[in-house]
Amino acid sequence: MTCASCVATIEKKLQALEGVKAVSVGLTTETALVCFDRHVIGIRDIIETVDNLGFSATLNESGYTDYEHKGRISFWKKTFLFSVVLLIPIMAVKWWSDSWNRTAVYNLSERSLVLLILSALSLMLVGRPFILAGFKAIIHGAPNMDTLVGLSAMATFVYSCSVVVIDAQAEEADSTDLFFDTGPTLFVFVSLGRLVEHIAKGKTSEAISKLLHLQPARALLVREVDGETFEEYIDTNLVQKNDMLKVMAGETFPVDGIVLSGNGDVDESMITGESKLISKQRDDIVIGGTSLKGGVIIFRATHVGKDSSIARIVDLMEKAQMSKAPIQRIADKIAGRFVPGVVVLSIITLIIWIALLQTGLAECSGSATRLAVQFAVSVLVIACPCALGLATPTAVMVGTGVGAKLGTLIKGGEALEIAHKVTTVVFDKTGTLTYGKPTVTSVIVFDTFRTIKEKLDLQRTTSSSSLFSSSATPSMSPRHLSPSLQESNGTKSTNRSNSSNSNGYDAVQREKLEFIKYVASVETNSEHVIGKSIVAYAEGQLTNAMSPSSWSFFSSSDYHTHAGMGVSCLLDGCVEVVIGSERMLGEKGVQLDAVDSGGVQLLEEQGHTVVFVALNGMCCGAIALSDEPKLEAAEAVKTLLLQHVEVVMLTGDNERTARSLAARLAISTVYAGVLPSQKVSKIKELQDRGEVVAMVGDGINDAPALAQSDLGIAVGAGTDVAIEAASIVLMKNNLMDVCVAIDLSHHTVRRIHINFIWAILYNAVGIPLAAGMFYSYGLTLTPTIAALCMAFSSVSVVLSSLYLRRYKPPSLKAMQRPKGFVSCFSQCGHCLKRFKRRRGRVQRYQQVLPLHSLLEHNQQE
Repeated sequence: MTCASCVATIEKKLQALEGVKAVSVGLTTETALVCFDRHVIGIRDIIETVDNLGFSATLNESGYTDYEHKGRISFWKKTFLFSVVLLIPIMAVKWWSDSWNRTAVYNLSERSLVLLILSALSLMLVGRPFILAGFKAIIHGAPNMDTLVGLSAMATFVYSCSVVVIDAQAEEADSTDLFFDTGPTLFVFVSLGRLVEHIAKGKTSEAISKLLHLQPARALLVREVDGETFEEYIDTNLVQKNDMLKVMAGETFPVDGIVLSGNGDVDESMITGESKLISKQRDDIVIGGTSLKGGVIIFRATHVGKDSSIARIVDLMEKAQMSKAPIQRIADKIAGRFVPGVVVLSIITLIIWIALLQTGLAECSGSATRLAVQFAVSVLVIACPCALGLATPTAVMVGTGVGAKLGTLIKGGEALEIAHKVTTVVFDKTGTLTYGKPTVTSVIVFDTFRTIKEKLDLQRTTSSSSLFSSSATPSMSPRHLSPSLQESNGTKSTNRSNSSNSNGYDAVQREKLEFIKYVASVETNSEHVIGKSIVAYAEGQLTNAMSPSSWSFFSSSDYHTHAGMGVSCLLDGCVEVVIGSERMLGEKGVQLDAVDSGGVQLLEEQGHTVVFVALNGMCCGAIALSDEPKLEAAEAVKTLLLQHVEVVMLTGDNERTARSLAARLAISTVYAGVLPSQKVSKIKELQDRGEVVAMVGDGINDAPALAQSDLGIAVGAGTDVAIEAASIVLMKNNLMDVCVAIDLSHHTVRRIHINFIWAILYNAVGIPLAAGMFYSYGLTLTPTIAALCMAFSSVSVVLSSLYLRRYKPPSLKAMQRPKGFVSCFSQCGHCLKRFKRRRGRVQRYQQVLPLHSLLEHNQQE
């Protein structure tokens, strides 16, 4: 394929086949992705359809794609060198002395005869691929760039032969109106342009090429046979799941796995973009393609072949580079009509100039026919749909490659184009803005717990219902107990009894242990991070209180998860336990009005997540957990605000807790108490206001919202479901990469626009110039110069896209440099106008920018 016209032709023909559902053809990768119904059409039919169009198609069974374009580079390199070898003698004969004007045969001079033979040789050997492909395209009604090149070469050759024959029959001297050198010269410049273009295309796919070369060719397999350990090297492709593999310092992990023994520092920069070495120990996950810098590690293979991280990343990038940005559809429509339009324009140019020169409306010093043919051929040669077709895919390839190097996987041109339009970014709270690893900070036991427990003790023996042999002592209202078993929140608790058991635990502490045992017995069934944190905390507290063999959790049954609210369960067949938010307890008919919640509200205002616990319909206590925000969260939010993007936090947590975290991160808009099923409706609300919404999440419950949003962004540590639903994946789990994705999108789309403007201006200026519209001013183009311009246009577009490789990710420090409309709008007329246009945002920016930078800038003004 040579241009966007080829892409449009193949896609149009394949989509017309019965049974073909979708087709995507990549110009830069020269591959086609076809979705079809095997019951209606087969692979052979699809390949034959492409072959009949004049192209050569094969089934990519190995899954290998020549991203470096080595095969095409080799072909065009040979073609270029051969065309140069033929062009040199042609130019030497053309400009040699008059001794070549002697008559050879049939009144033909030696010069004309040699030029005719060499030019014909060039057409048959060098020009054969262009001419055959071009005329096949004409037969199938889909002319392309090869058609223009083939027509130009054949037209000049036929015209020159005609002039030579006419001169020979008239026994006249050799004419100087010959174009025997035009075809060979055209082949030289076109083949040179194609060579440079494919070299540049290989650079645009450099990111994928590097990923493919990361995986080592062999792996060290560790076997245990009859108690003895054997080691042997095997091909990496033969590694199976659960194989034990060994990696030593300086070597690369062949596949993904879990560390069984050993430790060391691993360089994951080639996969995640993280420059720091990551320490790996037992049970840590290692990624295939990463390098062990020190130590020795034996690990168990968990993901091999197409399931490995490298294979999945490459697959994402392949699909991204095969996908088309919406703006590319415009280029495809233009390209489908471009070549036929140019051919018609060339014929019109020939007719008009012959008429003008024959009627005397225009004058020339030489042959009128020669000048008319020159203009017509120049139009054919200079017109270039290649630049138009390469404008978008090359920029998308480089942009997605740069993103991958920075740890941001962008799934295609459409995601890139949407990202630069984003006006609002919605963050999920748990696991996205925070680490998703909450820890228990306080345990609050209400008086009602003692009442409930006394009733339960009457139903069971003391040994089975309590942790300690002594019974509970008089009440206390309410008791705030921290993980260290000390008073919390500034409220001092008074012991009901000064007596303590043999383990040294007083009544309050024993009651707390009983309480958390009930809660943890329910949460052992939960997969939620809050449930897991409570269980881990309970196990630690109970183990510290007594030996692990002397206690166990209650048996549970009838366990139910209430999405976004909590859980419920039946313990020992008689205790109905409900754990969750105030809303859930209210729906279960549990009364909270009688509970002194002053301490609870204080915890929530400090940013703690509080879950309430009800036993048999009575609220007996609460557990407070704290999930710290990620270190880069505040910086990411401030950077987004400086990028003129609204930031919203979406969470199922209560209003007070959500507001507390939002205040720490400078987020002004918060949607709290939102159930997973309601997240989609919140996204729709924002979209109905005209906002272009990006949703950032990590869990299964975020997948519907990620799909609903205009741009879904999943953190790399999230679930596979969330990653599948998202358009962008953050491999480093770093929120600053959200800013990188949006900023990279701006740069990429800007580069696409520059490429389009150049391609359109090139044709808009070049075609009129080649058609002789400026002939009266002495400005004309010969076919040779036109060929050089045509080759340069394609190469320049690819080089323009490669400029994206110099992209630098944004940083808060750089963006905090004073902007006129933020810091000096009261003193500068220009800034005042900008301030009026963005009045609603200035106040937020001033809160983000350091005050000292504003003052310094004002002083400078």
